[in-house]
Amino acid sequence: MRIDFSTVLLDLKGNPLKERIKVAGQDTERDMTLSHASVEALMSLFPNEQNISGDERNKRGILAARLHDQEEVDEQGNRIRKIVDLKVDEVKLIKDLIGRAYPPLLVMRAYEILDPPPPPS
Repeated sequence: MRIDFSTVLLDLKGNPLKERIKVAGQDTERDMTLSHASVEALMSLFPNEQNISGDERNKRGILAARLHDQEEVDEQGNRIRKIVDLKVDEVKLIKDLIGRAYPPLLVMRAYEILDPPPPPS
């Protein structure tokens, strides 16, 4: 599946969801992209996962690194669209982890991109 991980996730009114980050020691906000949400979820360990294997942790880390590399901007500060080709099991893993890591609105927006409904017939 080819997915644009630079897509900004939107609230119910169509405004970008924001996330708080530190830049040079200063709190700031940035638009939440599918890449940001996916990487954060992949890099998280949930309470029931303390005993997952090193291989599983490595798999998540490698996938997070692939998606993190999609966060590029041009000289004017505009996001560069980056499409990532993922296997079905990778999409399933990202969906599962985002579903555990975030509230319903962000999960809904991520799922719309990761697993879009079929076009109406």
